[in-house]
Amino acid sequence: MEKKKIVISFDFNIQYRNLVGSGLLDYLSSGFSSILLLSNNDIFLECPNLPANVSVKSIGKFRFRKLRQLLFFAARYQNAINTNDNAIHRKKWMAGYSTMKFVGITRKLFGDKSKNILMKLCQMDFILNKRRWVEFDDYDLYLSSTYIWQYYDAMVGLYFQKIGKPWVAHVTSWDNPSSKGEFVFNPDKLIVWGEQNYEESIKYLRLPFDRLIKIAPPHFAILKTVKGIEIIENESKYIYYIGVTKNNYTWEAELVRQLLNWISSKPELKGLKVLFRPHPNDRNNWWSDLLKNENLILDDEVDISKIFVYSTDEKNLFKFYKKIKNSVCVISYQSTVCLEAGLLNVPVLMPMFKPGDPNEKNMPHDGWPHMQHMIKNMPQEYLSRSESEMLNMIIGCYNGRIEKEIRNQFYQTCSHIANIESNIFEKYVSEINKILEC
Repeated sequence: MEKKKIVISFDFNIQYRNLVGSGLLDYLSSGFSSILLLSNNDIFLECPNLPANVSVKSIGKFRFRKLRQLLFFAARYQNAINTNDNAIHRKKWMAGYSTMKFVGITRKLFGDKSKNILMKLCQMDFILNKRRWVEFDDYDLYLSSTYIWQYYDAMVGLYFQKIGKPWVAHVTSWDNPSSKGEFVFNPDKLIVWGEQNYEESIKYLRLPFDRLIKIAPPHFAILKTVKGIEIIENESKYIYYIGVTKNNYTWEAELVRQLLNWISSKPELKGLKVLFRPHPNDRNNWWSDLLKNENLILDDEVDISKIFVYSTDEKNLFKFYKKIKNSVCVISYQSTVCLEAGLLNVPVLMPMFKPGDPNEKNMPHDGWPHMQHMIKNMPQEYLSRSESEMLNMIIGCYNGRIEKEIRNQFYQTCSHIANIESNIFEKYVSEINKILEC
């Protein structure tokens, strides 16, 4: 069969991780005759060591660009306020869009007609900028790796549909189906992480089941490799503390201090360290004074001077997953790393308390919609509802007393979210070829 040509878009660090850092792009290059990477971000226009049949192109500027952006966000806003069964994120969307005055004005002017006007502008652009668009006529499929975060993704997808060729999107982050709102324009197919994404895409994105394809995210191919290697016994054992955004867990500094206090005061924890990885958006260095404590180690990947704090190439992803696997446990509050640690059979301790105040009433115990399956089905021992519960679990993890059945239970919970048992890259090529053959 003749090899096909595909277009892939990517703009953010998370997409670079999924596409390039994972090794998927190299794998895809052997299965297709030509791949065009489309980017709206100059940082990604110079990808090192690309295969010979892969090229990178800037999407450039469009006519009516600002108006189209406003219409796109107005249409997303309209979707958000009409979303059912997701009150937490509906409130978040409305608060976010309320600060975008021109979006509010656009919505008041056009209301629910924004989507139709946007469609007409796109069709006009396809005519007025025909030279720009006809270069895509030679390609057979569009893979949108940006999950419709930017309006140009939708434009390219609409053009492929206009010329009768498939547009495939893939979920780049675990929370997307419940946190990003509905699609303004629907792709022909959507690649989801697993059963949870599948169910949420039907519920929140209102997509029919036959448009959905279940494949674990590409970067989990590296996680699967690390899962299969032996644990490296180091002289020092450590808790891997993964930071989250301040609006998710307000008391992070207090919790890290408490961990350090326990290590220095409890004989059962003698020799234990805390390897600390701040959230990439946490750039105020609140933790710098804590580094004076000999039991706190800053993750060696941290560089807040960079645009992207953490590197997401294949080498660094492998290194990151090894650090998770070699830890005695991971501590984080509703982070994606909880999922990654679970798939590596590492205990995850989730703080459900405020250090020093057992009566805190503002703790969001229910979690975000995408976390509800994990919290409901994870071992209850992993949910630390008090300081004493967390301390006892840390001691148990440090001394290797966490039962295999508990780890396996959490692995099964995480597998519902992202099943890494199959060959992820092979499945990508297989599913894309199925679509091309239709």
